[in-house]
Amino acid sequence: METPPSEPTPQEAPAPLVWWVIWGAIGFGLISIQAWMPAGGFAADFPPVVRYIPFVPLGLSVVVRWLVLPRIQVAATALSAFIVGLALAEGSGILGILLGQETRQSMVLLALLGIAQFAPVWASRFGPGSR
Repeated sequence: METPPSEPTPQEAPAPLVWWVIWGAIGFGLISIQAWMPAGGFAADFPPVVRYIPFVPLGLSVVVRWLVLPRIQVAATALSAFIVGLALAEGSGILGILLGQETRQSMVLLALLGIAQFAPVWASRFGPGSR
């Protein structure tokens, strides 16, 4: 006799420490990239509008943090949105390092502020026992 397929068991929410480790690693990664990347960035002469490209992923990360993330009730989905938002904020910093020659430091600072807004002080609502 065949056994019916079992229902998938819902996964437990990751511990808040997991959220903090991911957040810290992303922030440390951006600082490391900025420290080790040569100061000149790309030597190509870009049009002036190119230096504003890093604001696009930074703006998207703000939308993820303040409009999307608070509405999510499932821990696994929230963790995914959290990582996407962090990646967008970090990506804006990397673009700022590569494209913004004279605005490099400002873009890295803005990206670090974008990462700081994701500090998972709110992650305890997804603590053990939540899904």
